[in-house]
Amino acid sequence: MTRAERDEKEKERKKADYDKRHKEGKTEEFAKDMARLVEARKRREGLEAKKKEEEEEANARAAAEALQRASFFQAGDDEEEDEANAKLDPREVKKMNPKQLKEELKNRGKPTQGNKNDLIKRLLECS
Repeated sequence: MTRAERDEKEKERKKADYDKRHKEGKTEEFAKDMARLVEARKRREGLEAKKKEEEEEANARAAAEALQRASFFQAGDDEEEDEANAKLDPREVKKMNPKQLKEELKNRGKPTQGNKNDLIKRLLECS
């Protein structure tokens, strides 16, 4: 056996030994890798927790805004409906075009299909 062959065999044996110790967790490189993994996990968990908190805050804000809008519109709708119902008279209704008639009917929750005469009749009946 030549010197080059012996060196090659020794090199292979050392590599196999190192790989075996690395799998068992007995090398410095393994310890460093594990420390980096632990840090990465902590960082990820922190980011996930922060993201959850931000989502919860955003959901809470959205719910509060929706509730505020709903209460505002409920209070405003009653006043607007009273004003709209009081303002309509037959002459004004007959001057409206079909688009305006349909919009008024929609505000009152009535069907919006039909020709202009049907729309006028329906709007005058509900006001």
